[in-house]
Amino acid sequence: MSKVLLDTDILSEYLKGHDRTVVRRAGEYAQQYGIFTFTSVTVHEIVFWN
Repeated sequence: MSKVLLDTDILSEYLKGHDRTVVRRAGEYAQQYGIFTFTSVTVHEIVFWN
């Protein structure tokens, strides 16, 4: 698996935990790389999303 930049939608789905495929794939990624990679824009969207 290549290192990737997580999109806001994927990070949001992972945090909600509703989509088992997203949670599983994110877990696999985290095991391989030890950290998620995302932008400050993604953080802003997650924190201030209405």
